Amino acid sequence: MTVSFVETIDTHTLGEPTRIVLSGFPPLRGRTLKDRSRDLLHRHRAMRQALMWEPRGHVVMFGAVVVPPADPNADLGLVFMDGGGTVDMCMHGTIGAVTALVETGRLELGRDGVAVVDTPAAPIKVRIQRSGARVTAVELDGVPSRSIATGLRARLGRAKVLYDLAYGGNLIAIVRGSDLGINVEARNFRALVDAGMEVKTQAQAAWATSRSRPWPEVVSALIYAPLGKGRYRDLVVFRDHSVDRSPCGSCVSALMAQLHSLHRLKVEQWIECENLLGLAFRSRLVERDRELIPQLSGSAFITGEHRFRFDSRDPLRHGFQLA
Repeated sequence: MTVSFVETIDTHTLGEPTRIVLSGFPPLRGRTLKDRSRDLLHRHRAMRQALMWEPRGHVVMFGAVVVPPADPNADLGLVFMDGGGTVDMCMHGTIGAVTALVETGRLELGRDGVAVVDTPAAPIKVRIQRSGARVTAVELDGVPSRSIATGLRARLGRAKVLYDLAYGGNLIAIVRGSDLGINVEARNFRALVDAGMEVKTQAQAAWATSRSRPWPEVVSALIYAPLGKGRYRDLVVFRDHSVDRSPCGSCVSALMAQLHSLHRLKVEQWIECENLLGLAFRSRLVERDRELIPQLSGSAFITGEHRFRFDSRDPLRHGFQLA
């Protein structure tokens, strides 16, 4: 019999979980964080699934492995994962990880409350707001974001639906709820998920035939509705009908870039984008070196600290999923 342990802290950011892996995970190989993300994907599938899938996780569990940064100016590195694989950037996960590490004394900050987090997409700057020992908000600069394409077509049943592609750390398909004929409300959850998954699937199929593909996949579909006065509501669908419980920082970044390209959002104009629970990220675009940089603020809460046990006799030690 062999027994091993993995230690984590769990958080939620506006309802979306992040499992932050502190110790016990096999070392990730690679010079860059992008290399280490690929290593996690290809060499550590069993451990990733063990932490993300049942019985320790669930269908929308998300994770971040704390690693040494590759960038010499960064304070820590994060490599992101979920039950289906890895992603290059996760803003809700970064907010959750930074909150947990600061509140538990594992990440020390200067008086300015600023840290640099290395990620597979790029190093990003974060600013922490505190009230005593509690982190009340984390504001972060995302990666340069931009519109990729507008007016692309997907077919849902007999109807043709227009969607856009934009990059906000991951490649996102964006569609208005009104174009789907669905109000972006909790009571329409299942219809929104089914429509979003179909848009994502068709967007990925079309993207796979593109001659120029700087990013391998369309990670998510974002369905949104303008609420007026700089407020939006969204629902984000990613792998296997999974739904981000938060508004999704990478998706909000992509949405802002797309709105800016359509002259519907000005640089430095703040917006709020809420999830179906009514909880919002506050965000804006700033221009830096002729690039659009999203700035986003949100809060997270620690939900638990875990010491997971892996027993070689356990037939389900590597996790399982039921459709």
